Amino acid sequence: MFYSLLANKLNRLVSVNGALLVLGLALLPFLLLAAFCHPSADDFWLTNLVIAKGPWQAQLAIRQNWSGRYTAMFLGSFNPLVYRSIALYKVLPVIFLILLTAGLYNFVKVLSHSGFSRKITLAFALLILIMYLHQMPTVAQTIYWMSGAITYQSANILLLYLLILLIRYYQPFPGNHTLLRKLLITLLVVAVIGCNETSMAMLVFLLVCFFLLFTYQHRTINYFLLWLLVVATAACSLVIFAPGNSVREHEYSLRHDFWYAAGHALVIPLNNALNWLLNSPLLLISVLLFPFAGKWLPKAQLFPRVHPLLATLILYGCLASGYFVAYWSKHMPAPPRVQDTIFFVFLIGWMLNLVIWSQYLRQRYELPRLPNYITSMLLTWGMLFLFFSKQSNIQVAYSDLLSGKAVRYNQEMQTRYVTLITSNCQVCPIKTVKNRLQTIFFEEVPADTSWENTYYAQYFGKKLLLIAE
Repeated sequence: MFYSLLANKLNRLVSVNGALLVLGLALLPFLLLAAFCHPSADDFWLTNLVIAKGPWQAQLAIRQNWSGRYTAMFLGSFNPLVYRSIALYKVLPVIFLILLTAGLYNFVKVLSHSGFSRKITLAFALLILIMYLHQMPTVAQTIYWMSGAITYQSANILLLYLLILLIRYYQPFPGNHTLLRKLLITLLVVAVIGCNETSMAMLVFLLVCFFLLFTYQHRTINYFLLWLLVVATAACSLVIFAPGNSVREHEYSLRHDFWYAAGHALVIPLNNALNWLLNSPLLLISVLLFPFAGKWLPKAQLFPRVHPLLATLILYGCLASGYFVAYWSKHMPAPPRVQDTIFFVFLIGWMLNLVIWSQYLRQRYELPRLPNYITSMLLTWGMLFLFFSKQSNIQVAYSDLLSGKAVRYNQEMQTRYVTLITSNCQVCPIKTVKNRLQTIFFEEVPADTSWENTYYAQYFGKKLLLIAE
């Protein structure tokens, strides 16, 4: 008996450590590639504005002439480029990946009601992160491009902690309803809304659903949720009615076509959800976890009897509200970095639905479990799929790193910086980048007098850049 228990414990330890090793190897190239990323486009626009006006006056100028995204613009106003440090710019992707991992760790911890060991909790957190990195539409625009990361990854991280605090707030334990926790939740609502309009729309949709569900289930009004809706309305007003939004929207003549936006917003989530499930190991991993996931639902009092079909509809509505924003404001699909944010919300919502559906069915049926050897085979296949599938960003990241392309790209950019810093030219010829990595390269300087060119040149004290092959 003793040896049997010891063997089971050793097998579990080896399997958890093995999973952490594989997931760590999947994450490794994304951390290493940060050393080779470089700024572009909006990075220089915002930085030059802050250098010229100062961080506080820059906020007013941005609000008047470009955007109401107060959180993203405020964070971006203290970026490393403002302090002339491209070296620290390369640290930002690592910081965002660490913060995202920490957020997912705490999300899994609160979802499992601290029922897992630290290693298992970390393994599940890394699994969600790797699934996100594996299939996100654009790694470059969301991880390595500072403007995209601040606008969209910040929203993801803040939204994650908002969900964590809300789940903890409604758990039936003493001390959960403290004034400090209410204040933190309120501030997070304000912060998420100020990051970008897509996250704003999805968060408001969730808060409305939470309030209506609570009112229906408890036959009473939850005044804290009502307060959050009031705060969210005020924060949305700051974003939507910023004068800069009127300036931007005139670029899109077909904007504000409600039926066009609504029709696409209702269809696109279904199409993309199928793609996310079938072109990644997500569906396979969900099947393997499903018999056990029902044990992880925390003892929350927010929605104690939510039907899984309703939970699924809420996720669908949340995704639809995110897609609606781009079609409504621009009459075109959401850009890849926006789709990354919606994909992240899908992953989090999928995990919550997995838990809710599992608990619901466990109460009614005996859920079958696959034999251990089949589970091991399927897990092995899933991990191989992560690394070697054609759509795998992990494979591309390793290719960019091991082929030496990242090093050559970094050398090209360093040569460009030396030329711009040491040359006395005002209209400066520079060579176009030849090593354009799919993972970390976002945009080359255009060979014209567009704002991307002039702001890039202005950062180095020049008037214009002449791009040569």
